[in-house]
Amino acid sequence: MSKVLQEKIDKLFETTKDLRSFEEIKPHCDRFNEWLNDQSYSQATLGTKLSAYGFYKKFKSIRLEQGKNAEAIDKHDAEGNVKGTELKHYVALLCGLNKEGVKVAKLSPAATRRL
Repeated sequence: MSKVLQEKIDKLFETTKDLRSFEEIKPHCDRFNEWLNDQSYSQATLGTKLSAYGFYKKFKSIRLEQGKNAEAIDKHDAEGNVKGTELKHYVALLCGLNKEGVKVAKLSPAATRRL
């Protein structure tokens, strides 16, 4: 399964890396998410798997342009106060974990051990 996930991530990256609008990128993420939903990954391990196969790193390597291929996202400190913003590629925002999935992943045993 992991080789297939790596191939899907690589294909998604190659397909979307030069796209410059939300409307162009979103259909690719929808297809990727549909495929993910048919797999056996739990919300607690999906983020780890995506990270292990370079999903987030790949999309950080692209030149990000707000409103074209990225969106400015608030960064928060431990108390929840906004401490700044960062640009995130639309694929990193739309594909993989949703907000609920991120919460589940942060409560996973692997995340807890890292803390």
